[in-house]
Amino acid sequence: MNTSASELETTYQRALSAYPRRWREEQGDEFIGVLLDVARSEHRSAPTASELLNIVGSGLIARAMHLLGRVSRTRRSVLAFTATVLTFYLAVTMMLLGEWGPWVRPGTLRWRPTGQGFTEQALSLGPFTTGASLIYLLLIAAFLCTLLQRTALRRSLFLSAAAGAPLVSLAGQLTGTLAPPLHTMLTLSFLAIVALVGTPPATRPGRVLLAAAAVCFTSAGTALAVFRLSGEQALFFYNPLSVAPVDAHTLTLAAAASMLVVVVLLLSTTRQLPWTTIVVVMFAPAIAFLWSGPLAGYAPVLPPGQSGLWQWNTPLLISALSAGAITALILRPFKKKTLRPA
Repeated sequence: MNTSASELETTYQRALSAYPRRWREEQGDEFIGVLLDVARSEHRSAPTASELLNIVGSGLIARAMHLLGRVSRTRRSVLAFTATVLTFYLAVTMMLLGEWGPWVRPGTLRWRPTGQGFTEQALSLGPFTTGASLIYLLLIAAFLCTLLQRTALRRSLFLSAAAGAPLVSLAGQLTGTLAPPLHTMLTLSFLAIVALVGTPPATRPGRVLLAAAAVCFTSAGTALAVFRLSGEQALFFYNPLSVAPVDAHTLTLAAAASMLVVVVLLLSTTRQLPWTTIVVVMFAPAIAFLWSGPLAGYAPVLPPGQSGLWQWNTPLLISALSAGAITALILRPFKKKTLRPA
């Protein structure tokens, strides 16, 4: 084997590290042989960028499916159930408070804590304020398709919402138009993807339970948000620097934290469960406070009378729960004997 072929094989081996070790042990040599044959037939001594991207992307997908295989179908369905309820809640709440509510009207809309109005351009979307309304409508439609057992359409709608949500925010930043902050839309993408990890309810009682849970949770959550908004505070809903008690920032963080709590608990083994329960109980007050107001450590101005107990760093909460979920998933025993090829 000449030097160029050896370097090419080394490059392929490095790219193949994206695949799980078990897959590499079973099929790695054969796969590299095929790649070398293709490169030899095309008279190439180096891999193409698209080839490496395809290898790494497929490997990451295979690794994700490998980890997902550690979780039973029932638990994945519970995760999908929870994510579906949360996406419906956020879509309805933010459609009402950020897009279509009586306080969101041209001429009265304010996006700065100082109340000086806004400098971004508003889109002409009929009764709506930003392009995020299209994402909310996709999520609501995906929820309805779940109830109607339109599985293929449901999957397409959730994937479209997951892909389009961050693009709405980025487009707003690049063009100077009104749009929710990026972390808000990324949370929606995360929940939309989690909603697809399990199968939707196949029985009538399951669909009734999903509808009841979504309607009750959305009604209670929206009512709480409206109750906490008073006067002009509602006009700061999308502003990431808002000092209002409730806005898109706090609601999406609360939804993400709640989803991660469910993930941590469901992915924990019997031995891990006591420890993860202790962690969840420790963070429960912070999550509850997120539903009704921002953590003091995240507000630019400390609210009057705010106790120092709440001077938390919200990213620490999300990072800790994310680390717990990933750790529980990695340490969870793998029950399958063989791994299907990607």
